[in-house]
Amino acid sequence: MALDILHEALAQGAPYYYIRTFLDEKEIQPLLNSYFKMLQDNRMTKWQPLSLHYLQHLQVEDTGSSELDH
Repeated sequence: MALDILHEALAQGAPYYYIRTFLDEKEIQPLLNSYFKMLQDNRMTKWQPLSLHYLQHLQVEDTGSSELDH
């Protein structure tokens, strides 16, 4: 499943605070949005939790990059 792979990539990137790796690829945005939606709905019980601060930073960066694109 794509969300499993995304979670693994985020888990690998979180300790090093990799952000641009995910946000520079526009094609991944729908998958990231689905991932964040699952987090909000508390449907992520099968995965080890990631740093909430890291995930929030990904969301903040996404908003900022969208503003720059317009």
